[in-house]
Amino acid sequence: PIKEENEELSISQDEEQFETDPLMDSLTYDENELSEEELNSQQSFSDSQDEEGNQHESRSATDGETDPQKKAKQTQKESKLSRGRAGQSSSSSCNTSAHLTSNSVDKPFTCEECCKSFRRLCHLQTHRRIHTGEKPFFCKECFKCFRDSSTLRRHMRTHTGERPFFCLQCHQSFSQISILRTHVRTHTGEKPFACQECDKSFNEKSSLRKHMTTHTGEKPFACQDCDQRFSRKSVLRTHMRIHTGEKPFACKECNKLFRETSYLRKHMRTHTGEKPFACQDCDQRFSRRSVLKAHMRIHTGEKPFACKECHKLFRERSSLRKHMMTHMKRKHLQSFVEKEKIHPKGS
Repeated sequence: PIKEENEELSISQDEEQFETDPLMDSLTYDENELSEEELNSQQSFSDSQDEEGNQHESRSATDGETDPQKKAKQTQKESKLSRGRAGQSSSSSCNTSAHLTSNSVDKPFTCEECCKSFRRLCHLQTHRRIHTGEKPFFCKECFKCFRDSSTLRRHMRTHTGERPFFCLQCHQSFSQISILRTHVRTHTGEKPFACQECDKSFNEKSSLRKHMTTHTGEKPFACQDCDQRFSRKSVLRTHMRIHTGEKPFACKECNKLFRETSYLRKHMRTHTGEKPFACQDCDQRFSRRSVLKAHMRIHTGEKPFACKECHKLFRERSSLRKHMMTHMKRKHLQSFVEKEKIHPKGS
């Protein structure tokens, strides 16, 4: 059964989604927390206000007493009130100092594995599961396991279809607030994650990590069948379908199968007639971006494909391939002529 007593370990929905590398991006719990000292300070202030109100009412009730009695009681109450306010001020000052300390430096619970510190023991206990691999919370639908209950709750939305977070610009709904935040950047144009190598910016941290592999050349994901290596696990999964022959994406119109969703999207335009890519020079439209790029070379005059035999340039790779056939035919013809010279047919 799911451990309900560990609900306090969960991260709030307002916190960022777990990253793919948990050791790199471990949990932090500093946001939106209200310490016990703050609560006590607020309660003390509220009680003091109530006390002042009660004292004002009691003074009104004793107006009928004699002057000496009224003066004595008034002096006594004012003395008590003064002490109460002084205590409140001292307590508030101490609580504020403690709160600032706890927010800035007071993180007494430290992980023995990676030396990361936390303000609460329960947060450290959740963090330790990154190192131990413990996943005590599991989904009753698919039995997938998770380190904390908040991640389980987010996962459950994949089964229920719940999308409680809405974009105010285009009214799209999302299952996680972190995905909504990333989506909103498509409207604002914000790209807060910058590459330090080439100054290129991204609206997602995961996109920045993927981009960094272009600078490092790192390719940690290897195909076990042909030893090709890839910088992303998703690219490896797609590559593996070449060996397995798997084509999981089917066209609903003609039932044609494809290895990748991008291939399916391109194919669907043959049914819909959609041409989303427009030339800004002549207003022609195209169904594929690659065709638009090739078309733009008509306007720019660019010819990036060169023949290695005669150095002739071409706008398209397909034109280069056709041209290369002329060299192959010429070589084949020369080879045939040389053989005929050495071994004539009549000899």
